[in-house]
Amino acid sequence: MVIGGAAFVLVLVAKHNSDLQKAGGGGNTGPRTKYVTKLNQKQEITLNTMEQDKRDAVALLGQDRPDYQGAFQKYSQIINFGGNDEMKLVRDAQILRQEAIDAVYTMHEALVVTHLRQATASMGAQDAATKARIAKDQREGRANIDAAKRRGKGPAAVAAWTAAINAWNDLLQVIPNDEEAKNGLALANTERRKLVGEMNQAQLDALKGQCSRQMDVAATKFRVGTIRGYQEGIKEYEKVLAIDPTEQTQYPSAAKVQINAGKKKLSDAARPLRDQAVAFQSKTNWLEARKAIRKAMETDPYTTNYMDIYGQIEHECLKNAAQQIQEARVYLDAENYNESRKAAMLALQYADQDTDKENKNAKEIIKTLSRRTETPK
Repeated sequence: MVIGGAAFVLVLVAKHNSDLQKAGGGGNTGPRTKYVTKLNQKQEITLNTMEQDKRDAVALLGQDRPDYQGAFQKYSQIINFGGNDEMKLVRDAQILRQEAIDAVYTMHEALVVTHLRQATASMGAQDAATKARIAKDQREGRANIDAAKRRGKGPAAVAAWTAAINAWNDLLQVIPNDEEAKNGLALANTERRKLVGEMNQAQLDALKGQCSRQMDVAATKFRVGTIRGYQEGIKEYEKVLAIDPTEQTQYPSAAKVQINAGKKKLSDAARPLRDQAVAFQSKTNWLEARKAIRKAMETDPYTTNYMDIYGQIEHECLKNAAQQIQEARVYLDAENYNESRKAAMLALQYADQDTDKENKNAKEIIKTLSRRTETPK
């Protein structure tokens, strides 16, 4: 049973009608509750509040995206009000209370089913993504080996063998015992070493040790689990690529995997901030939009399209700054110094960087205001 907005409202209406019939007494043979017929002022206020809470809850659930949390709070208030001693003998209050209790149970059932569906969909998406990853690695591994064989012994062949190594390494992370991947990786490593030159065992051991130590440094940063930790960890993993640029060891490939994982962590952390910025942007709240997109860029410096969003928002901020400067000058000419200062200070909020010409213009106005309002000694 999956209950969306409209369906949920229908369930509540049905329950409401059922409760009215029960409370009206139709076929009940048990003892009847004697409800009060005249309410005092406090009961009337409480009943009105309960009825409004019910209307609010139904409206919250009738949205395209039902607000279950908000509705739950409204129904909880109805239940609490209906449980008060002065409301226990108010018939309409008890109907509303029972309806709210039923609604909470119905919401619980709906949310359980929704969560199960979401989990199933997520698992399906992950399974599809894994299959796509495997197919991509197999396709790139095979294609790059074929390309490397055709390219002979030049830099293009080295690049193709390196790409094959990366593809087979990635596939082995998904399927550790894949025979094609293991054989392809062994072949690519062997052929690549022939082209870039073999190291003697001592040199190779020394390089492995240096890479391994650098990998440990990077992993320590990642284990902190903070934004700063991932940012610093990525830089440390990039040092592994510099230590072994020709990928004589397995560590550069492993480092690349960690770099991508770290960048995904940063991207996931920055995405809600990006969404906030876009939401504020749609409401023309430029100061909050800029604050959010700057935080997103600070969190994830690797997603380049954030700069495009920032550019649009900053353009609007500077337009508003210019408008406030114009107003400040008008007020200044009219000797309305308080309003002039307010406009100039607001301009500084919009143009908050010293390099902005609007920032410099606003500061000049403030200096002029200070001179004109200076108390003579």
